[in-house]
Amino acid sequence: MVETYAPEQQNQRILAIALAAVLFGAAGAFAKLLFTVRVSPLDLTAIRTIVALLVFALFLMATSRSSWLQARPCQSFWRPA
Repeated sequence: MVETYAPEQQNQRILAIALAAVLFGAAGAFAKLLFTVRVSPLDLTAIRTIVALLVFALFLMATSRSSWLQARPCQSFWRPA
């Protein structure tokens, strides 16, 4: 079964794929630039992780704002005996 999408969804998917390809390609060049100014691989990994966290948080806030605003009961991992 082939799924069909609305044209605006198709355009969003193509844009997302193109953006992912550009960012993936730029990652190596950015890493090489940082290595030339003596950034260690461990520091680079930390930088990439923090940037990814910020990008994903902004994306989630922009796309599913209602899930951030819902009041949820606290479900603690440790429950008193």
